Amino acid sequence: MPTLQFISLVLFYPLIITLLALWCARREAKKARDRALHDHTLWPSERFAQTQRFFAVTSTRVTGLTLFYFYLTAASLLTILPVPVDFAALCNAPNYRAHIELDAFLAFDRVGVYFARHSDNWTVWGALTYDQIQQLYLNVFLTIPLGLFLRALFNQSLTRTFLIGSGIILFWELSQLTGVWWLAPCSWRTFSTNDLIMNGTGMLLGILLALAGQTLACKRK
Repeated sequence: MPTLQFISLVLFYPLIITLLALWCARREAKKARDRALHDHTLWPSERFAQTQRFFAVTSTRVTGLTLFYFYLTAASLLTILPVPVDFAALCNAPNYRAHIELDAFLAFDRVGVYFARHSDNWTVWGALTYDQIQQLYLNVFLTIPLGLFLRALFNQSLTRTFLIGSGIILFWELSQLTGVWWLAPCSWRTFSTNDLIMNGTGMLLGILLALAGQTLACKRK
């Protein structure tokens, strides 16, 4: 695979997320300046100093945002790595076809097959290490932090948080379907409606965990 193509595929998500981080940083700085301008308890000199600060936010929020962007980068790369070494051989293979699974319950059917075959001797460890079952719960675990971060850091309404998270998940799946938005000559990962459902479930769990944490924090106050 050409080096330039490999670099463009691997750096696609980090570059997108870096631009997102810069945009959010600019919004944070603008919000902080607006708060300072409308804070009438400040002396004029203090207000001027606050409005000139580039990133007037708490260290806790900076840490949270940094962890969120690190998670977003890592989770995004997990959806496309590993990148095939030889796209020519992959895309031109006689039996090549895009991997698309539109049956939302196909993975559950495969899980049912496992338990049917091992009805008398299945174990918890055996079930957890079965690849089809692993795929289900790992897809849930992957997006629990997404819901947590989106709700805890940006404090949008539940509906808006869910829609933003769903958009990110759909963007990941469409990246797999299109070969990272046609940067690659063909796709090599599977577009699956089951993955969308599992990822959405994980994100919803994360939102609910963040909401529970915020409710608990309010009660302690």
